[in-house]
Amino acid sequence: MSSNVNISDFIENTEVTWNDMCYSDTAAKNCIVNTPKDDKILVEIKKTAQLIIQPCIEKFGSIYISSGYRGAELNAAVGGAGQSQHSTGQAADFWITGKKNMFGLYKYIYENLNFDKLIVEKPPSGWCHCSQGGGRKMLMVFDPALGIRYQQKTLSWVQKQYYS
Repeated sequence: MSSNVNISDFIENTEVTWNDMCYSDTAAKNCIVNTPKDDKILVEIKKTAQLIIQPCIEKFGSIYISSGYRGAELNAAVGGAGQSQHSTGQAADFWITGKKNMFGLYKYIYENLNFDKLIVEKPPSGWCHCSQGGGRKMLMVFDPALGIRYQQKTLSWVQKQYYS
């Protein structure tokens, strides 16, 4: 990381640490150093924390981030997409602690945040993938149990399919 950033420091104007956005169980298990060194990536990680994660914390309370920034080695280890927004610091996978009110989380993000991609992953009890940086406001679903692989859907479709 840049010499002026300490991994345990909070990201400016958030309740999120740099470690929250860069830690990975997979990296720890495989001794992968997942430390961004490019200042452009640090800027994007900060934006993701400020524009996506912090508003969700303020609305729902405790949020668990399972995957934020992923360097190339970690992205390959988890089978991430080659052009993953995780690799640019623009995306995070997370859920409300206890995985309660996941539809409320998706709805809040969709209706209130300026996101690029919002992916409902393995619903109804999976996780939320959300990215910033493109402004497409694209809602997608990944549900292998139904054979759905990153298909665009509407919020009302998600609600009827999984949360009614």
